[in-house]
Amino acid sequence: MDAIHITPQKVDVHEINLAKLKSLNAPVARVRAVHTGGNDASKADSDTAKGLKAQLLLSKGARVMLRANLSVKTELVNGSVGTIDDILFQEN
Repeated sequence: MDAIHITPQKVDVHEINLAKLKSLNAPVARVRAVHTGGNDASKADSDTAKGLKAQLLLSKGARVMLRANLSVKTELVNGSVGTIDDILFQEN
């Protein structure tokens, strides 16, 4: 059963997310952020960057949730959830 987990520490979230990715038995894509906010953008922690990490690990079937309002007009808002339907990988 897919249940929401509430944890007291961020390190627990990372461990739960990794375990869930492994349980999906699908290739994992490492998506690295592209920093466009100047020289200091690459040094910003995820709290400063509206919850965005320097890299994401994603897999087909993974659930994702936004942690900030990115575009209210298009309903990309804090708490929105979705599921990765597919990932296209380049050869090699």
